[in-house]
Amino acid sequence: EGDIPGWRGYDPARGSGLYPSEQATDFAFIPFAGGEFRCVGDQFAMLEATIVLAMLLQRYDFSALQSSLDEIGIDMAATIHTQKGLMMRVRARTDG
Repeated sequence: EGDIPGWRGYDPARGSGLYPSEQATDFAFIPFAGGEFRCVGDQFAMLEATIVLAMLLQRYDFSALQSSLDEIGIDMAATIHTQKGLMMRVRARTDG
């Protein structure tokens, strides 16, 4: 199919999952990749993300709707992520 020899189309079952694990630590899911193929704009993007986060925290209060880590379901592999998502209540700050 197409110009790529052996291409059988996209098959999500061939992937190793949504999150990196001890078996899938080859930079496949790590933002900006790594090693010699690392993104040249990674430092700028991290600075930009930090500024956006700081501006959000200045303007809004965030609180988790779950009351414990067991409800959130923390999963640690190559990165830390939640098993059940993290529902947040966001309220505009009124203190300035």
